[in-house]
Amino acid sequence: MKTESSNLEIVQDLIRITLKINNTAAELIETTKSNEILKQWYIRINAVFTTYWASLTGLEKSLEEITRIVPEGNFNYILTSTVFKIIFDTVNIFDYFTELIKLNSATYKNKLGEMKGSVISSLETDWRPSTNRLQERKKSLIKSLKQFDNQEDKRNALKKINALSSMDSDFLEFVWSIRNTMHYHYKLNKDINYSILSIDGKEIYKVNLKRGEYLRIAGSVAIIPFVASKMLDIMSKIITDIPDLKINKYQDM
Repeated sequence: MKTESSNLEIVQDLIRITLKINNTAAELIETTKSNEILKQWYIRINAVFTTYWASLTGLEKSLEEITRIVPEGNFNYILTSTVFKIIFDTVNIFDYFTELIKLNSATYKNKLGEMKGSVISSLETDWRPSTNRLQERKKSLIKSLKQFDNQEDKRNALKKINALSSMDSDFLEFVWSIRNTMHYHYKLNKDINYSILSIDGKEIYKVNLKRGEYLRIAGSVAIIPFVASKMLDIMSKIITDIPDLKINKYQDM
């Protein structure tokens, strides 16, 4: 009975959180009139949290039956997956809009290309592989750098054009570290240390996780409102702070 009560409380917390963020995004959609990219950002966030709110509401209604037939360990995995998938989906939408900005801002695109070009040039001139295997590795790395933008380069380019603060960049690095555990069944491939302030500003949650540990449900529900509200704010600032961004008749992906 204690376990069921704990599960119920977690599900109800998630329902309240997703509904609140959903409503916040809905209000921002209504008040955003002259910036279509920004409006689309709020629409995407609203859609994600509406979906999870509906899913969690259904889970709450059938919780008693589910906890009766599903082993405790499996149910905990369901909850953990739900918590972090909300974060993963928010991060993926954020990344989509970063790519959209690259298509519609010459300032950001050029700065990102300049930074990548510097790294590629250094590799091409300074790295002299001593074996065929290393030569192939060099070619593969340079090809990858030309084809893909890594998250660190994206953050640094945004900082260089004054569209992202160092504090917000550190936050995004933390969020991407959480997101990347998705590829390892929620197992960390590096240490994660970060302090999360609750939305009301009254509590600080310390995230101190070691490489090889698994993400866990305990305390993780508190991460969601912090991450969602911060990412809403950061992308909003990026979109409004890049002066040459085509905010209305923009090129879509």
